[in-house]
Amino acid sequence: MMRAKAADAIRLVQHRIRWKQGGASSHLRKRKGRGHLAEDATQASDEQIDLSVISDRNATVYLYAHSSETYAAVVANIQRLTWLIVFALDGVLESAFTVERPQLYQ
Repeated sequence: MMRAKAADAIRLVQHRIRWKQGGASSHLRKRKGRGHLAEDATQASDEQIDLSVISDRNATVYLYAHSSETYAAVVANIQRLTWLIVFALDGVLESAFTVERPQLYQ
């Protein structure tokens, strides 16, 4: 049942990137500041990376619960970096970032 909900959430994100309120602009600033995205990156180019991760057939999907909410985390290698995209099962993105030491996440 939870796997089906996660699959539905992935399809929602693939159809349309939706960030929690104020999340898109703060995410873009933070990723640029940490060197994960080029200074000239735009919201559109950032969302293209997110979609590439979510759509990667070799991606790994994790489910986890925090408080009363269940989240999906999708991990894939894009542009020689390991990206992790986290979203609620309603398809709203919470976070997206590069994993600097992926071996610590296993």
